Amino acid sequence: FFELIMALPHPNKQLGFGKPLKWVFGVITQVLLLFALLSGSFWPLHIWNLLLTAYVGCFFPRPVRDFPFQVRIIYTGCCFVGYFLSLNVLLWILLVSGIINAATNYDFFVRCLSLLPANRYEPFSPKLVAMTFTAPPKDGRFSAGKRPDI
Repeated sequence: FFELIMALPHPNKQLGFGKPLKWVFGVITQVLLLFALLSGSFWPLHIWNLLLTAYVGCFFPRPVRDFPFQVRIIYTGCCFVGYFLSLNVLLWILLVSGIINAATNYDFFVRCLSLLPANRYEPFSPKLVAMTFTAPPKDGRFSAGKRPDI
């Protein structure tokens, strides 16, 4: 089992067309979410999200503290909540956020999660919220506020 996990490519691995593997996973997720919203069949999305979350979790030793794993867990949870409580608005927000992220690298969902107390480096303030949502899109990590170790 350990050999199988070690043989998996890292989600940040660049593919031949210049996008990382995690970008492809994001596009697949958005296609499944759109299919689920239009058809009412959410099980392919839920199964994909659970498998993808387990896959991403293989690369992070501290899953509760590692931001990419938090994003996967909360995204999967939002999909379940949106389906089982009939909160389609939540699912449409996830879909629009994911499409914008795939096209421009601006992830509204990730920026919202970066404001949680465990993920930010500055005290919560209106200035921090403004900086979080107006910062230009960039590759790599995103954090709310300036990290103290930079």
